[in-house]
Amino acid sequence: MQIIGPGNIPADIKHCLLTVGTFDGLHLGHKHVLQHMHFLSQQMNNIPVGVISFSNHPRAVLMPDQKADFLSTLDEKLNLFNNEHVDFVYLIEFSKEFAGLSALRFVEDHILPFEPKGLVIGRDHFFGNNKEGNVDVLKQFGKQFNFSVQEAPEFVLNEINVSSSIIRKLLNEGNPEEAARLLGYPYFFTGKVVQGQRIGTELGYPTANLIVHDRKLIPSPGVYASKATINNKTYSGMLYIGHRPTFDANELSIEINVFDFQGNLYNQMIRIEPVKHIREDQKFSSREELIKKIKQDEKITKLILGL
Repeated sequence: MQIIGPGNIPADIKHCLLTVGTFDGLHLGHKHVLQHMHFLSQQMNNIPVGVISFSNHPRAVLMPDQKADFLSTLDEKLNLFNNEHVDFVYLIEFSKEFAGLSALRFVEDHILPFEPKGLVIGRDHFFGNNKEGNVDVLKQFGKQFNFSVQEAPEFVLNEINVSSSIIRKLLNEGNPEEAARLLGYPYFFTGKVVQGQRIGTELGYPTANLIVHDRKLIPSPGVYASKATINNKTYSGMLYIGHRPTFDANELSIEINVFDFQGNLYNQMIRIEPVKHIREDQKFSSREELIKKIKQDEKITKLILGL
C-alpha cells in the first residue's frame, strides 16, 4: 500500500477509484464502502482503489476545546487500510484553511489530479466550506469533469446504522463487546509501561501502568476482563481504568494485571483489548475491602475469558 500526499501522485495509481473520509476506527460501515469499491474495481479491469483521508483528525482542529477521543491513531488507521487491501492512501493535513475550501476547489485540488474513473461516497457524506458539497454536488462535478459518482449502499447491522460516533458512545458507556461487533474487530489501545506507585504490588496484584496516546479513546472507568499482547504473545488480565479513589488519587490511571506473565515490562509497549466491563470504579473503606473485591474481579475475569 502506498502512502502519498498532495503534489505526489504516481502515474500508476491514476485513473483509479476514490473514496473520501476521516475513517476513524475503520468500522464495518467503512469496510462496506471499501468492499463495494473492490467490487467496482473488478468490473473495471482491476483499476487501483484509493482513499483520501487526513493525517490528523478534523475534530481536533474544528473543536480544539473539546475532548478529542479517537478510535484510531494515524498509524493504526493506515494498518487497518492495509488489511483491507487498499492500493493507496492520500493524506491531507486538515487545517482551518483547508476547512474553508469550496467544494469546487476541493475537487480541483484533491480529486482531479488523480484523473479518477469514479468516486464512491458513504451515506451522508459532506465536504467543502460549510458542508456545501454532498453526493448531488459531486455528481454535478462528475458530469463536468468526466468521473462517475456512486453512493455506497447503506450499512445497517441489527437496525443500527454503524458509525464512529455510535462506537465512541458505546466505549464511553463501558460496552466494548458491542463496540467490537460494530468495528468488526476488538477495540484496542496501545500503551507504554511506566513506573507506577506499586500500589498493585502491595495489594498482591502487580500491574503494568500505561501511558496511552493522548488522543486515543479510553473506555469509561472501571474494571475490565481484557487481553494484553506483549511481544506478539497474548495474555489474559484485569484492566483497571480510574482515579484510584480509595487512595485519593487525582490523575487517571490505566493499569493491567497480566495473568501468568513473568518478566520486566518497563518501557515496553502493550496492546490492550478490553473484552467486558466487570464493575464501575469505586471507593473502598479499607485496603482489605479492596483486596477482597479484586479477588472477586479475578474470578469473574477468568470465568469470562474461559480460564
